[in-house]
Amino acid sequence: MEGDKLSDKVKAWIQSQGFPLEMQVANAFLKAGFRAVQADYYTDPDTKTSREIDVVASAQSVYGKHVIRLNIVVECKVSKDKPWILLTSPLARLHPRAQVAQQAANRTGRKLLMRAAKLEAYQQLPLFRFPERPAYGVLQAFSSGNDIAYAASMSAAKAAASLIAERDTQGEFVFAEIVIPTVVIDGRLFDCHLDESGGLSIEEVEEGTLVWRNPIVGMPHTIIRFISLPFLSRFVERVNQAVNMVLDSKKDGMAKLLS
Repeated sequence: MEGDKLSDKVKAWIQSQGFPLEMQVANAFLKAGFRAVQADYYTDPDTKTSREIDVVASAQSVYGKHVIRLNIVVECKVSKDKPWILLTSPLARLHPRAQVAQQAANRTGRKLLMRAAKLEAYQQLPLFRFPERPAYGVLQAFSSGNDIAYAASMSAAKAAASLIAERDTQGEFVFAEIVIPTVVIDGRLFDCHLDESGGLSIEEVEEGTLVWRNPIVGMPHTIIRFISLPFLSRFVERVNQAVNMVLDSKKDGMAKLLS
């Protein structure tokens, strides 16, 4: 029937626009127990205009008058015909304390991260720990004109900056916001670096960390996670592991660092 043919066309168009990727990302966080919002809006800190971020996932706990919340802001990109490349180097690494302390956070969240950064348990969290070769840049292969990788990085970073710019105090509560800007790619991801002999080495990876020397979130570096779709479930596991520690009220959680 003609209606069936039209529905097939609509489905094909929807798939080409990347909406299924946003749905998959949001669903992965929802299934793990997070609150997840699709097509959320934030205020661009530069232009003061409203912009859209694909997914915001969050988990929080309340301790007296304090609310500690871990947020993942996600920009989703479909790029099956044009791989993305992380330009990496061991020189992009930061000290283990800085890997924790320089995560995006509001004023109260930053105080907690500075205290948490002294603890080895937080330095060892996979969500905060850097790979041996972090990235200092990212680009899309076989492309010219619009820099899609830069735009995706900027979108995730500005969404994080907007969230942490909100007031720490709302009514009787004090909010500690920690934000992980993330880009999820439905496509292949490669690592590009110099090998020991000085030659160019290209290898496929499933995830990486960009240590961007662009202080969008108010720190010397803006730290952005890049993950390919096959790595999504493991990334959600890492986030969940961090949540279990950060929001734990009895063991090593950040509630103990509030005083």
